[in-house]
Amino acid sequence: MNRKAISPLSSTIILLVVSIIIGIIVMSWGRSYVEQATVKAEQKQVQEKQTSVFEDLDARLSSGEITKEQYDKMKAVLLQS
Repeated sequence: MNRKAISPLSSTIILLVVSIIIGIIVMSWGRSYVEQATVKAEQKQVQEKQTSVFEDLDARLSSGEITKEQYDKMKAVLLQS
């Protein structure tokens, strides 16, 4: 029974390397996940703000504050930006 095995130092180094690699993979995935979630949240916020502006514009037209021509001009300007 003359078996040879990995030395304790080698096994510790292998364990550390594997742990570091797994940590790098998890951190990389987490970073990309957070970036995607941030972009989606920003897009949703911009869309909600734009919807709010158009709802306000529609309300002003309905209440008679602005004319149809003013409404059309403002809407064209908002769609360009």
